[in-house]
Amino acid sequence: MKELELKLIVPARKRQRVMKSLQLDTAPSVELEARYFDTPDDKLGHAGLSLRIRREGGAWVQTLKAAADSPARRFEHNVALESKGGLTRPDLSRHRDKSVTKAWREALGGAGDMARLEERHRTCVTRHAMTLELGDEVVEAAFDLGHIESGGRRIPVCELELELKEGASVREMFALANRLVQTHGLWLSTLSKSTRGAALAQAQGAPADKATPVHFKPGANSGQQFRAMINNCLAQIMPNASHVAAGHDDADHVHQLRVGIRRLRTVLKEAAAGLEGRQQDWEPVLRKVFRELGAYRDQEEVRKAVEPRLAAVGAPLVAPRTSVGDVPLPQVAVRDAAFQGVLLDLLAFSLEEGRGASGEARRLLRKRIGALHRKVVDDGRRFPELDVERQHRVRKRLKRLRYITELAQPLFSKRAVERYLQHLRPAQDVLGQHNDEAVALQGFRDTASKDGRAWFGVGWLTATQAQSAAQCKKAIKEIQGAAHFW
Repeated sequence: MKELELKLIVPARKRQRVMKSLQLDTAPSVELEARYFDTPDDKLGHAGLSLRIRREGGAWVQTLKAAADSPARRFEHNVALESKGGLTRPDLSRHRDKSVTKAWREALGGAGDMARLEERHRTCVTRHAMTLELGDEVVEAAFDLGHIESGGRRIPVCELELELKEGASVREMFALANRLVQTHGLWLSTLSKSTRGAALAQAQGAPADKATPVHFKPGANSGQQFRAMINNCLAQIMPNASHVAAGHDDADHVHQLRVGIRRLRTVLKEAAAGLEGRQQDWEPVLRKVFRELGAYRDQEEVRKAVEPRLAAVGAPLVAPRTSVGDVPLPQVAVRDAAFQGVLLDLLAFSLEEGRGASGEARRLLRKRIGALHRKVVDDGRRFPELDVERQHRVRKRLKRLRYITELAQPLFSKRAVERYLQHLRPAQDVLGQHNDEAVALQGFRDTASKDGRAWFGVGWLTATQAQSAAQCKKAIKEIQGAAHFW
């Protein structure tokens, strides 16, 4: 079966207040002990699958979960086990439901690797659960308190899950989640206990989630196609936002989160005519978080991309000033209630059925892509003469052109789109480096008033900027000759 669920992380100090607000403090509780299995090289996890055997009261249940078509959805198949003789070994052949059978067979290459399944981690939680009737929707609210453990290491679990049990709409469930976010400072997470436990077992952080190709259902109307684009962006945003909100604000997760937000903002801007005006409330919040995260991204890129090159030419070691002190930490920016509310709104929007004439999305995006292409090419002809801010706008426009091209790919010839993208990607790389150097140059200028050693960086980067601007012009000229796929 396909389940629709929202997971909200609850700060420990807010636990009692949240439970009381839902009357979960008086709800019956059950002790849940779950053991999660995978191969030593995590073949199931890499395929987006999780396998557990959980004791629920006096019974053992084997569950296999698989990714579905939304960050809020998962396929789940349960099999009750015989309890005689204690815990039995996991057996994937028990799962004959077509929604998961093909997935586990592909992950393991058939049944050959089943003998290699081993316990990777376990969870022990106390669950307080009750059923809520919200209008026409029936929702289960379950509060889990406990821990995940592996190899002698342990991390806490303090989370609230809202699962739709009955109802054609999700409006009331999402409204409840939003009230909890706004009132108690909770935040969304797509990191399952399985995902967190796998990272604990490996004693290392999970890799950042990157963009994946978008897919449209056969016969989808334009409203469904636009929602599929938004859903695709959320599939990149939400796991990275979950990691950052948890305090794992390494450069890769922050960077990929920003990429996902930029892709989403591109859809909201270029497909605005097909989004029923809903994007007007989302864009200001997305822009604010994007800029706050950008200060950290700029600092990291200066360190990785510019400082080694300066050191190679004998520059004195001096760190350029940044504006990081003026913005919140990535963790705080992502937990912000306004941003979490927008994520909930976008998730709910992406789950709606959608409406629109067949072919409308293609007609609209043909026009938008053509206009972006012409503007990028026109600006490229005079790129070296533009000031820094206008050069930066050219780079942002080029990114929008690339992202909307990738997201609209199913509407056009895949081969023709890929040939066009081969002209865009090198130009984006060159303009990206040029922008990083411009950010570093401003940082060294700000530093030079207090540390004279920074003038070396100012001089070297000023000369480099002139050279890279010419390279940017050349790279954009290559786009001019690209065959139009639209």
